[in-house]
This record gives sequence, C-alpha cells and structure tokens, in this order.
Amino acid sequence: IDLMRNSGQHHATLCGIQHATGNFIITLDDDLAHSPQQGMQLLQFMLESNLDLAYGIPEKRQYGLGRSLGRYLLYLGSSIGTKRIAGASFRSMTETLAKQIKPEGDVIFVDDLLTSVTDRYHYKTFVNYRNSSRSRYNGTSLWNMGLNITFFYSGFPLRVLSFIGLSGSVVSGLIGLFFLLKKLFFKVPMGYTSIIVAILFSASAMLLGIGVLGKYLYRIHGNQNRALPFHVRKTTEDQ
Repeated sequence: IDLMRNSGQHHATLCGIQHATGNFIITLDDDLAHSPQQGMQLLQFMLESNLDLAYGIPEKRQYGLGRSLGRYLLYLGSSIGTKRIAGASFRSMTETLAKQIKPEGDVIFVDDLLTSVTDRYHYKTFVNYRNSSRSRYNGTSLWNMGLNITFFYSGFPLRVLSFIGLSGSVVSGLIGLFFLLKKLFFKVPMGYTSIIVAILFSASAMLLGIGVLGKYLYRIHGNQNRALPFHVRKTTEDQ
C-alpha cells in the first residue's frame, strides 16, 4: 500500500488492518525488534487463550524518560487496561475484531479503538529478535502522540476539570457556610474573606459547568467517530 502522504504510524497501521485479508492479522514494527516466527507464536498464544487481541512486548524494557512519560500519557488517555501494552505495535488480532473498527477523524490511536471493542486481550513477553534494534518511533514522537491522545482525543482533561470544579465548589461552599453561621449566630463581620470565598465558589462552579458541558460534547463526538456501543463476536448461527 502506497499512501499519498505520511499520516503517522497509527493511521498507516489502521490502513493496513482495513486492507488485510484472512482470518487473523499480525502487525510488526519495521525495525524488526520481533521476528515473523515470534508473530506466529503470538498468534498461537492468542488462539490457545481464546483472545480477540494479543500483544507481544519485550521481556526487558529500558526506556528513557521521554518514552516512559509518552507511554504513560497513552495509558491515561485511552481505554487500554494496562500500562505494559501502551505504545506496543506488535499485535495479533482476529478478523472479527478488525472489521469492527471504523474510526474517523485526524487523531487515531489504534490500541484504544481495539481495546474499546473487546475486553479479551492480553500480552505475552518475548526476547527481542535483534538486541541491537532501535525503534524509529523515538521518545519525542511517543511523547507528542501521548499529548495528542490525552488532551485532544480522550475525555481525561474533562474529568480532571470536573473533579477540580466539584472539589472547589464543595470546599468553598463549606467555608462559605462556616462564615455564614458565624455571621448569623456570632455577629462576626465578614470582611474580605467572604468576598474571596464567594469568588472561589463562583470560579469552581464555572469549572464544574465547563467540565460537564465538555463531557457532553465529548460524548457527541464519540458517538460520531468512535466504536459502536456493542460488538458481536459470533452468534449461534455461526457455530
């Protein structure tokens, strides 16, 4: 497949998955950190474990700070259930799973799409095929992708914003209630403290409202560009 422009690793991987034929699909990095023979071992592991998706990861991983932070951002901003498979590109999957991912949009994270469809996935560790191999997907690229996924693709920032708004509203509301009780029962002059509490409560309430509104817009975007709410693995007629 000759793409008309370089759209990034995950867009290219998605294109390959959509054009692949057969009952199973294996994806490998072009740096040959793993061999095709290990790909068959990963497929065998997937079949024996009755999985829809299996990841192959190195037995020993030594990452720099940039790659480690990038992988953690990918984990935060996606539906993958473990940090160990964040950033992994060595996968095997069933044709049934591959056919059910049809995303749209300019930011694509293949592993989030796959793991949002099925919960039958796991990983298998391998000794690297070439110990001297070095991934072309460097720490800077992984860091940039992690930032894009976390802040422009996922609802993680909205959850943080909603939590800050809710927490601020509760705390400032309790403080405001405390000063109100002092004013009513002890005739204590309010002064600047009451003004500050009122400002904090208003700001927190606005943050909470922005978070709720943003989450609503995120769900609308998800309904248009993400996976379906249910996915069929097989029916009794297929057996």
